[in-house]
Amino acid sequence: MNSEQSPSPRSWEMASALHHAELDITPAVGVATATEFQAFIQLYKTLPNLTPILAGKGDRIPWPQEPSTKYATAIGLTVRAADANQAYNAFIWLSQVATAEWVQLFAVDLFRVMRSKGHLGVLAQLVQKDAKLQQFMKDFQQLMGL
Repeated sequence: MNSEQSPSPRSWEMASALHHAELDITPAVGVATATEFQAFIQLYKTLPNLTPILAGKGDRIPWPQEPSTKYATAIGLTVRAADANQAYNAFIWLSQVATAEWVQLFAVDLFRVMRSKGHLGVLAQLVQKDAKLQQFMKDFQQLMGL
């Protein structure tokens, strides 16, 4: 396979079968793609379990140390939040364990996702109940020039 080409869906189907058989996927997708895939698998193994965080039970889950894992965690929480309550739980957890720049990154994406799901109003009501998140929102609005 030419390393400059993107693997086809058929190649990925073969790679999936090889991966599940715990074999090297390089013959199916090429060296560069296989290397990227392995990096993704290694990163995925380091992510915290997002389910308890979204359920409001993430008190003992630490914030990752590695930047790629931090990014994947913040984005994963955004994407996996099914409703305003889960989004709020993730927001609370992140505001307790992460620095402001990670909370800001999360908030920008979260507000967009919650708006598209029709849950932004409910999330805003939940945020109003938490003094720390209220302060974050004031600081965030100033930062964004809103």
